[in-house]
Amino acid sequence: MTPTEQTRDIRVVAPSIGLALLQLVVTGLVLLFAFWDAFSQIACAECFPAAQTARWVLTGALVVGWVITFAGIVTGYIRQRARSWAPLVGSAVILGGYLLFRSIIYAA
Repeated sequence: MTPTEQTRDIRVVAPSIGLALLQLVVTGLVLLFAFWDAFSQIACAECFPAAQTARWVLTGALVVGWVITFAGIVTGYIRQRARSWAPLVGSAVILGGYLLFRSIIYAA
């Protein structure tokens, strides 16, 4: 193998990085709406356990979504294969977590 064949090219994962930037926008919107939903229920003292559970659900969804995204980008870079599905799956996990958060908040 020549030295040029051994080097890794970041352009392979450029689409995934672009989609990860869109996932950053999705994360920002989810957090904005989640804070709006949580503050709309702030006066409900008996809703606190449900609100706390909903916050943990949303936090878990954010962490899992971003871990999926970064794992897809890193493995795509290491293997030099595009992994554009990872940010899409990560965004879907985050949106699913937000919908679950919202259903818990409003059910309380």
